[in-house]
Amino acid sequence: MEVQCNTVNQYSVCRNIFPHTGIIRYSASQLYHYRSICKPRIRPPQAVIDILRDYGIYRSRGCRGQGARNRRTVKWRSLWDHNNGVHRELLRYFPTETRYDNNDHCSFGLINARSLRNKCEQFLHFVVTENLDFCIVVESWIKDSDTIEIASLKADGYNFVNVERKDRIGGGIGIFYKNNISVEVIDSGERSSFEFALFKIRIGTFVNDVAAIYRPPYSANHPITINTFLTEFSDYTSDLFLTSNRCMLLGDFNIRVNRVLEPGSEAFINLLNALSLNQLVSGPTHISGNTLDLILVRENSDFSVTNIRTDFSLSDHRFILATLSTSRPVLVRKQIQFRKLNSIDRERFRSDLSYEMDGMMALDSLDDLVTAYKIRTERVLNDHAPVISKVITVRQSVPWFDNEASRLKTKTRNAERRWLKHPTSENHDSFRSFRNEYKNHVEALKSTFIRRKIESCGNDTRQLFATVANITGSTKTNPLPEGVSDDQLAGDFATYFYNKVDVIRNELEHHPIFIPRDERTTFCFIFYH
Repeated sequence: MEVQCNTVNQYSVCRNIFPHTGIIRYSASQLYHYRSICKPRIRPPQAVIDILRDYGIYRSRGCRGQGARNRRTVKWRSLWDHNNGVHRELLRYFPTETRYDNNDHCSFGLINARSLRNKCEQFLHFVVTENLDFCIVVESWIKDSDTIEIASLKADGYNFVNVERKDRIGGGIGIFYKNNISVEVIDSGERSSFEFALFKIRIGTFVNDVAAIYRPPYSANHPITINTFLTEFSDYTSDLFLTSNRCMLLGDFNIRVNRVLEPGSEAFINLLNALSLNQLVSGPTHISGNTLDLILVRENSDFSVTNIRTDFSLSDHRFILATLSTSRPVLVRKQIQFRKLNSIDRERFRSDLSYEMDGMMALDSLDDLVTAYKIRTERVLNDHAPVISKVITVRQSVPWFDNEASRLKTKTRNAERRWLKHPTSENHDSFRSFRNEYKNHVEALKSTFIRRKIESCGNDTRQLFATVANITGSTKTNPLPEGVSDDQLAGDFATYFYNKVDVIRNELEHHPIFIPRDERTTFCFIFYH
C-alpha cells in the first residue's frame, strides 16, 4: 500500500503557528515516518559484483574534476534553524577591538627600571624571551661612563642607546632594540619639570617618532609643581607636533590618571583632551595600584597601538607591553665565507705543500719568491679546504639563557599575580622569594658564561684582550689617518722606514769613531778611591 503525506496541510498548520518566520518545522515522529517510506538501496546481483572485481573497477573512483570547488555554493537553512521571532533591525552592532598577533606585528615595551645597572640580566632575559622589537627604559640611572653595563645590554643581535641625565644622579632614558631596526636620537634634554628623549624608529618602510618622557614626582629635591609640568608639557607637545606627523609619547608621568577626581589628574586629562591625545593604558602600572606609566597617541593617527597589557615587575613599576600596527622587522641575511680547516688531512697537506715549495728555490728575485709563495700556498689550501660561501639569517639570541631561567620567570610572574589578586604578607613574601631566586639565577648564568669564555682563550693573549674589551665595552681607537687609501698608506709606511734606515746609516758614517777607555786604568781608579 502506498502512503503519501499531505504536505500542504502540514505547511498550512505550520504557517498558522509561525506566521512571521516562513519556516516549515517537522516533529521527530514525522521525520522517522518519512524515512520509512524512502526506497531501499538496491544491491546489484553477485555475478555483476564479481565481474566488476575481476576487471578492477569495483571501487568508485569519481570524476567530478573539482566540480564541487568551482560550483556555486548556495547556503540553505537547516531544518532546525529558527530565529524565535527576533527582529534583526533592532539589533545593534558593537565593533570589536582589532588585536594583532605578536608573531606578525611589531611589539614593544615600556618600563621604569629604577636603576638598570643592577638589573641588566633580568631585563635582558625578559625582553628577549618576550621577543620585543624595542623597549623604552626610563630612570635607567646609567651614565656614559658605565661601559660595562652598556656592553652587557648589547647582546648578540641587540643594541642599546642611552641618554644620561647631566646635572644630577638618577634619571636617564634609554632604548633597547633589535639590530634590524634603525634608531636615531633626534632630540633630548630636560625641562624644569621633566626630561625627554625623541627617537626616530625605522622598521622597514615604517617610520615613527617615539618621545620618551620621565617626570620626577614632587619632592624636596625636585620642588616642581604639576601646574608647571602641564605648562611645559603643553609647549613641548605643540612644538613636537609641528615637526612630527607620526608620533607616539610614552613614559612615566607620575600622575595617577586612575583617580580622575584629583585636581592634578583632572587637569592633566583635560590637557590631553585639548591636545587630542588618547591615553591607552588601563589598569595599574605601579605596585601601589595606580596608573603612572602612560602611552599617548594622537587622534586620527594613521597607525594604532593595540593589545596593551601589563606584565612582570622589574622594579616597583611593571612592564607595559603593546603591539604596533606594522609588520615585524625583516631578519637580516648576510653572506659569509669560511673554510673547513678541521677536515684537512695533515699528512697529505704537508706532502702537497712540500712538493709545491721544492720548485721555488730556483728563483733569484725576492719579488718572484713572494709571488710564487703566495700563489702556491693558496693553491694547496684551496685544494684541501676550498672557500665556501653561505647565506645565513642573523637571529637575535643570548647564549647564556637556559630553560631554568624561563621556568623561574614564569613562577615569579604567577606569584606576582597571586599577590596582586590577594595582597597578603604570605603572597608578598612568596613573590619576593621567587624574584630573588630568578635574579640570582640569571646573574650566575652570565658569570659562568663569561668565566668559560675567558678560560677558552687559553694562552692566546690577542683573543683574551679582545674578549675583555668586548665584555667591558672598551672601544678601539684607530690611530691610522683618515681619507687615505690602504695602498697609499702602505706605501707611506714603507717609504718612512726605508728613509729611516738610510738616515741611520748616514749618521753612522759621519759619526766619530768610538775609542773605549782602558779598563785597567778605570779599575785602578776605582780601587784607589
